[in-house]
Amino acid sequence: MYRYRVKLTLWLGFLLRLGIAFYNGFIGPTYGSSDDALGFHFLAADFSQNLVMDVFIITHIYAYILGIFYFITTDSLFLGSALSALGWLASAFILLRIMRILSFNMSDQWRVMLIYVLLPTSLMYTSVTLREPF
Repeated sequence: MYRYRVKLTLWLGFLLRLGIAFYNGFIGPTYGSSDDALGFHFLAADFSQNLVMDVFIITHIYAYILGIFYFITTDSLFLGSALSALGWLASAFILLRIMRILSFNMSDQWRVMLIYVLLPTSLMYTSVTLREPF
């Protein structure tokens, strides 16, 4: 019973993040995504046009990686935000694996995953193009 709840909670968190990414990409910027996240998006979109950088800046490495992703796909804010949601999903699976290695019982796994999914700051910042999720 709890195994089903844990996976359902994990996928619910991913769908919530994709919903916020959709809103952020097509309707308007969400809270916390107006300056820094849009800056990464615009820098990556510029880099994706020809994949040539004049000067390598180490703090822009996330934007360069995002630019390569945009070069392969298209420079869509929704796709960049969805990539962040995928990064969160990978971290959630890693957290779940760690809890299983440490022999957490299923009810504790569900509680931890519920907290991990519903943290408001995590929900907002792992749904936009920020480098913190990675």
